[in-house]
Amino acid sequence: RPRLWELVRATPRLWWAILTKRPERIGACLPADWGEGYPNVLLGTTVENRAALSRLTWLRAVPAAMRFISAEPLLEDLGRVDLHGIDWLIVGGETGAAAREMNPEWARSLRDQSPPAGVRFFMKQMTGKTPIPADLLVREWPCPVVKGKA
Repeated sequence: RPRLWELVRATPRLWWAILTKRPERIGACLPADWGEGYPNVLLGTTVENRAALSRLTWLRAVPAAMRFISAEPLLEDLGRVDLHGIDWLIVGGETGAAAREMNPEWARSLRDQSPPAGVRFFMKQMTGKTPIPADLLVREWPCPVVKGKA
């Protein structure tokens, strides 16, 4: 990890998206100079089902310039999601030979919850070779916050 953090610090013009299913471990893995977060690092966690929504509490507890959710593979309807403190939401179906089907209504629910919360929405893929429905073909990117610049 120390070599990775050196690289992240040395490349401030690159965005680094760090994703985990274990957000409770993020704090212990951050460098000593992390402070409120590096402006070029997005910290994220996977939320594939309702049981995984509890990971968001851990993610919000870590100081970060930007936070994101990777709802992939999205395995069920997540219902209402508390998106406070989240900047970006990536949604996608499962891939591979034994992929479970993703209902596009699950993705539509998340897409519709994103704008009121100020969250950018990115629809990555449907299950297998199923095309993304036209109304879900939304690919927004987060806006990095560079301290001292508007």
